Amino acid sequence: MMRSSFIFCSLLSCFLSVQPVWAEIVPSSIDSRFGWMRGDSNTFFSGWDVFSDEDGVVGGTFFDTTPELTGSNGPGGQLASIRETAGGTIPVGSGNIYSPTVVSQFVVNAPSYDLGPGFKTRIVSQYRTLGSELNYAGIALNGAAPDFAQEVSRVDLGAGGPGGGGFLVEYLAGWDVSATAANYTITFGAAESSVSLDRFFVDGSVTAVPEPTTLVMLAGIGLIGLSVNSRRQRRNGCLKAVSQ
Repeated sequence: MMRSSFIFCSLLSCFLSVQPVWAEIVPSSIDSRFGWMRGDSNTFFSGWDVFSDEDGVVGGTFFDTTPELTGSNGPGGQLASIRETAGGTIPVGSGNIYSPTVVSQFVVNAPSYDLGPGFKTRIVSQYRTLGSELNYAGIALNGAAPDFAQEVSRVDLGAGGPGGGGFLVEYLAGWDVSATAANYTITFGAAESSVSLDRFFVDGSVTAVPEPTTLVMLAGIGLIGLSVNSRRQRRNGCLKAVSQ
């Protein structure tokens, strides 16, 4: 009996050791997808790695307003929320949202800073799923498709893998909004049934739009550079003609 237990524990340890690690992309001031650090002024962050149904209605819509990972500097301490609207999905023992039969649909409310004219917003969302996959073309912010998107990683779980097979996929989508608002709505859904939503993160940053004078100055510098380059090319051309 002890030998059997030892073998089981060894196999379990081996299985756990090869599980893919969550590759969340943390905001960085030098990362073009972000351009800020968490904790900067007018940034916000919320994320789930464990989902819990606060509605508690069997067969009803799944609703969670308590993200485990929240930005300490969010607008007024407001938290993001996520709702599954198709109905019939359940939180499984691992904390994922899953249904073997329902094509899940999700709505996320992400509070932001409404700073009025002269400011813009960038929002970046990150997804991790197992089994079947999301309908990536259907991801939207207030009905708009992402301005940029990227598959971060993909692991083949095999026919007998966690969740019955399929893939573990980590995906990123982001938007550049030329305005600000108090709330944004992110919608996304499964491409088919048997999607297990494992994690979801949303980051945002509100920054000032450059003053028109700054843009004019930058444009002027660019024109000066073109003019100097053009004169240099003409001069080089004349020197070649003389030498010939």
